[in-house]
Formats: sequence, structure tokens, C-alpha cells
Amino acid sequence: ALQFPFRFGVQYAWTAAVFCVILAYSVACPLITPIGLFYMLIKRAVDKYNLVFVYDTEIADKSVHRLAGNFIIIALIIQQLTLLFFIIVRSESLTYLSMTLLGSFILT
Repeated sequence: ALQFPFRFGVQYAWTAAVFCVILAYSVACPLITPIGLFYMLIKRAVDKYNLVFVYDTEIADKSVHRLAGNFIIIALIIQQLTLLFFIIVRSESLTYLSMTLLGSFILT
């Protein structure tokens, strides 16, 4: 069987983009979270099958994995800023919750 190399960079970028969208919109619409979890579980199963049976095993550059981790951290920062904005807009002022969230954002 003809085997192709698994493109880690493309798969990481796609997964990080989907993860960022799920996190950012989960604040405004919590229904996105279980649907996103279902998508990620299906994607994991498909990728696992493809890595074991379809694609050729090749060692990816370590910088790809580090960059993917940085994208996940950026997604978490975007989610925290979205949550802070959502709380400020809903309460129309700075409340104790928004100040706590802002403080934890600054500390981390």
C-alpha cells in the first residue's frame, strides 16, 4: 500500500484553530462545548487510525510541537479575554468577579 507522510504542521494548525474557536465561543454559547468535545474525540480517533494504518511514520520537527503548545496558550488567553469582556458587558461595570478575572489574567 502506498503510504504518505502525516503532515503534523497542518493537522496541528487545524486542531489549534478549531480549539480556539470552541474556547472563544463557549462563553457566549455553552452548547458549543459538548459539540466541540465530540468533534475533537472523533478527530482523535480518525487521526489515531490514520497514524497507525494509513500514513507513514516519520519523526516531526520538535519546533512543530512547541509551536502547537504556544497556539493552545494563545487560545486560552483569547478565551479568558472573551470571558472578561462578556462579564463586563453583562454587568455594565467592573464587579468583583471581573476584577478577580482581570487580576488572574495579569498574574498569569
